[in-house]
Amino acid sequence: MYRNILVPLDGSARAESVLPMAARLARNTKGMLVLVRVVSLATDYWPAITTPYPSMAQAAVDGELAEAESYLATIASSPELAGVAVKTVTQFGPVASTILSVASSYAADLIMICSHGYSGVTRWLIGSIAEKIARYATTPVLILREGSQLPLRLAAGSKSLRVLVPLDGSTHAKSALEPATDLLTALTSNQLQGTLHLARIVKPAHHGDEHQEELSPRMGDLNKASHYLSLTAEQLSEGYIVPGMAERHISVTWSVSLDDDVASALVNIAEHGPSKDGLETFGPCDLIAISTHGRGGLMRWTMGSITERVLHATTLPILIVRPVDTLHTHKVPDMEKERTYLLQH
Repeated sequence: MYRNILVPLDGSARAESVLPMAARLARNTKGMLVLVRVVSLATDYWPAITTPYPSMAQAAVDGELAEAESYLATIASSPELAGVAVKTVTQFGPVASTILSVASSYAADLIMICSHGYSGVTRWLIGSIAEKIARYATTPVLILREGSQLPLRLAAGSKSLRVLVPLDGSTHAKSALEPATDLLTALTSNQLQGTLHLARIVKPAHHGDEHQEELSPRMGDLNKASHYLSLTAEQLSEGYIVPGMAERHISVTWSVSLDDDVASALVNIAEHGPSKDGLETFGPCDLIAISTHGRGGLMRWTMGSITERVLHATTLPILIVRPVDTLHTHKVPDMEKERTYLLQH
């Protein structure tokens, strides 16, 4: 369950748009919000860094940090966060790696960030920052799209909430199930019905589709995918994959679709519901939860392939989860050396 929720802010209304949903999560889980703002001279004050007067750079840092502290204090005391435990953190450094460092220091179990923010003299471009954080974070990252309707729907008392979880038959892909369930549990209540929808995309055969005997491998793949999702849905409902599933009052549905383009098909299912090939029929989902890794080869879901394409294409919030056994193979670039070089030259 999400108890320490990190929210990076840059002073923009866009970045602050995650706060209503973050506050809801914190209230429902009795958790804490960690609001962080990073001052980065490498982008804000490049001319000062290149001068022979280090005191100018230090004065700029001190001024920006003071402004950041005042800004976060104002946000923390806003009516929107009333009754929520809030910790504010201001730091100087490279934005993405500093946010990840703060997340580690405060044992954050969820990072929430908007996909865009300011990119001017004293702001970061959150679009690129969000991708870097999603690529290297060791905890789930929830990225809200600019203008997302989900916070508004929750505030308006929506009756249902549906999360799409794409699966490809791998253990890595299934690692998104528990974080997705935790998020759904934290967002829903007795008045709000939560549903996990499992989706799998099967690529069609392209050799002589007009012959029935050459269609059988494709039908076999569809049958296998259907059996896999049916079994996974049953195991989920009975609590074998996510403990305490029965007490969460979350339903599980699934669908298999035939499509050449996996990412496009997933976005279409999430935003419009499954096609006629699906085994269940319903409307669109409210959120996507996807692992950053799946099987090797063409079906591999990593940032840079399926997951990244879904992130760029969807208008829905997306929860990106990195499987535990892959964390050691991905390291954050060493931005500290770059910062030291900039301050010395």
